[in-house]
Parts: sequence; structure tokens; C-alpha cells
Amino acid sequence: AISFINATTGWIANHQYTSKTTDGGATWIGIYNDYLYDILTAVCYIDGLHGWYLENKANGGGIVSEMCYVHDGGISDVRPFATTGLGSGISALIDLKIGKDSAWGWAVGDGCEIQKMKTPGTSKWVSCTSDQNGSTQASSFLDENHGIVCSQQGNFGMLYTTTNSGQSWSGKPAGENPNHCVRMIDSLHAVGLFQTQTKYAEYSVDGGLTWKDCTVPNPQQPSLYSRIFQVSNTLLFACGASNYVNVSTDAGATWVDNPNYVDPKKDVYDFYGLHFLDNTHGFVCGKGGILIKTTNAGTSWTKVP
Repeated sequence: AISFINATTGWIANHQYTSKTTDGGATWIGIYNDYLYDILTAVCYIDGLHGWYLENKANGGGIVSEMCYVHDGGISDVRPFATTGLGSGISALIDLKIGKDSAWGWAVGDGCEIQKMKTPGTSKWVSCTSDQNGSTQASSFLDENHGIVCSQQGNFGMLYTTTNSGQSWSGKPAGENPNHCVRMIDSLHAVGLFQTQTKYAEYSVDGGLTWKDCTVPNPQQPSLYSRIFQVSNTLLFACGASNYVNVSTDAGATWVDNPNYVDPKKDVYDFYGLHFLDNTHGFVCGKGGILIKTTNAGTSWTKVP
């Protein structure tokens, strides 16, 4: 996962790696903290000092999740993280969204666990899960009130939406499509992606009530999507397994291949996070600490040392 607060300052949480840049990604400083040593799944900063990480820890054959609150930018010899009162033994948390000035926040995880910030601007969170079942795959929140959560139940997917800040959720079957990533673009437009094949990618123009098939590249060897980034109400980028990066210029209805990253050593990476600073400058991170960047809207990619 990648989080930038402006054009120059950003952070990466990439499995067991976390780094910070203050020059727009030209250079990165590794953040070494004794408390961040397990699998980091998400990061979100609201300014140069304050942010949140999601961390999944192995515990007796299972996974215990912690949400870690940072108050000094993450670079300190003193442990800057504090758990947020989620308690031990909850299901793995996989996604995080914090609003401007931390006035609201959402976190979702495996088992359809949904957490909402209890008090604006604090590290206290409460569960607002209702009757959802299955394994959470993705989420997207437009604001404090509107959000979509995707889950997998057996071989089928479910889409849950809320319009009242999680007080109630409306569930809708999504067919054989659990959606590995989803994006709520505005109150009407949304896109859900599972695999680079037409029947496994959908978009909505009515707030998630109905869904239509997207047009996607349909490669001979399909790849799983993992993350969508919204640059504008029409321009979206998506990354996934096997070095894939796709782009949409029509709010997710149609997706085309960018020239996918070609590693000099012919290595193949699974990409998990991406962030664009503007229409042309962006970063993608993935398994093993890989970080690539583009300065031409994805026409070409280079590996960041």
C-alpha cells in the first residue's frame, strides 16, 4: 500500500517493508521500527506526522490484527505505534481509509469484519459489522456515509453497500466474482475488478444497485487484480499479479493494457499497491519489496533501487 499527503511526501507499507520519501519518490528512506515486523497490509497518513498502519501477526496458527497509530511520521528510535483498542483475536484486517483531517475512518478485514473510527481524530475504533458473511476481499469508501464492501462466500461474491455510515448494509449477489478490488468513484459510479477477463470485471452507474460487465484486456493468461487508484472521476489505474497495470479513461467501463512492467531479470511480481501524484507520475509496489515508477502515465516503468 502507498500513501502520499502531497506531491513530495509519501510512505509505503509493503509486506515487511516500510519506507518514506520527501522528494516525490526520487529517494526512499527505510523505516526500521521494532513494532513493525509482520505483514503490513495498508497505510494511510493525513499529514507529515499522523497516520495508521494495518499489521497482521501470526499467533498460534492464526492471525491477530493490529491497527497502529503513528504520531511522529514513523521515523523515531522511540516506538511510535499504539494499538487502537481493536483487541486480540479479530480477523485479519486488509484495507483502510481515513478521511481528511481524520474526521472519519473505515477498516475492513477477513470474515467481513468492518471497523469504524469511534471518535473523530482518535485511535478508538468500534465494530459496525451487521449480518455479512464470508471472506472480505475489498472495500471502497467515498466518505463517512457511503461505502462498498466485497466478500466471497464459497465460490460466489457478495456486494454490501451502506449509505448511512454503516448503520445498515444492503447485500447483493455478485455471481462468481468476489472482486479483489473495488472503487467507489462518486455516489453513482463504481467499479469492481477480480480478473482480467470480461466476465470477472464489473461497473455500476447507479450507486451499486446494478452492475454491467467491463471491457478488459482478456489476455491469454488472465491475471488477478489487486488495487484500483482513482486520479479523477474518469481516469483510473489498476494493478495486479504478473506485472499487470491497466488504465481506464471512462470511469472503469473500459480497461486497456499499459505497457506492463518488464523486469531486467525477467522476474514476475505480484503488485499490491499503487498511487499516482497526478495524471502522469505514479508508483506501484508489490511482493518482495518491489517498487516501480512511471513519469509518463504508465507508458513505461522503471524499478526504484
